[in-house]
Amino acid sequence: MYLRTYRILGAGCLALAVASCSKPVATEAPGPGPQPTQGAAPIDPHKPKVLSELILGKWQRTDSGNTSEVLVIDKTGKVSFGDPGFPFVAPKSKIDDIDETIEWEARQGNANRIQYVKWKVALTPDSLKLTGLEAKHREPDEDKFGPADEDDKAYKGKEENYKRAP
Repeated sequence: MYLRTYRILGAGCLALAVASCSKPVATEAPGPGPQPTQGAAPIDPHKPKVLSELILGKWQRTDSGNTSEVLVIDKTGKVSFGDPGFPFVAPKSKIDDIDETIEWEARQGNANRIQYVKWKVALTPDSLKLTGLEAKHREPDEDKFGPADEDDKAYKGKEENYKRAP
């Protein structure tokens, strides 16, 4: 009787051993997000990749006669710029990563004029160049922007240069 029990146990163990050898080995599932291809450098999720991330921060104007001007773009899209005594504030901006443009509507300090501007952006880690594409203005009691006047037309092609401020 004991011999028969050992044969049954032996056969059962052998069946389990064979079955476990034929199971596929579980592999780790890839994590979320893009996966690097074989041989490629690893992807750094903390590295900014687009204009709307790279342009954020404080910029000091470098053009002659305008070095007191500071441009600040925060992560909420708020833009403030100009001389300390005559600031402009734009509560929201639109940054286009594909066309590499930035646009905003800003109210001039104590003046009632609201100005819309659109800039082409050229950016390096330490420098920012804005080239005017379009500008127009309106008074606060007006519903829409009027035709461009001479001040507005002067923005087209105008260049402003900045360096990253501490």
